Amino acid sequence: MLKVVERVLSMMPVWYGLFFIGPLLAEFTLRTSLFTPVLGFLSDTLPFPIVMAFESLPVYGVCMVLGGAYGTFAHVTGRWI
Repeated sequence: MLKVVERVLSMMPVWYGLFFIGPLLAEFTLRTSLFTPVLGFLSDTLPFPIVMAFESLPVYGVCMVLGGAYGTFAHVTGRWI
């Protein structure tokens, strides 16, 4: 049991990125127009079907993937705060 707790706590940067940074970024994105300039740039440079594919992605899922990637990077490098 102690090994399980130790393993879960050793991955704390991943949990932090996945379950705190991800939803925080999603809420911030939904409440502000954070990605409007990015979508404007994409619509000027990429074909329309690709831009529509980006716009139709679920915000929470994308932000949690970004948060999980941040957490994994922080876990590997040892720097997360």
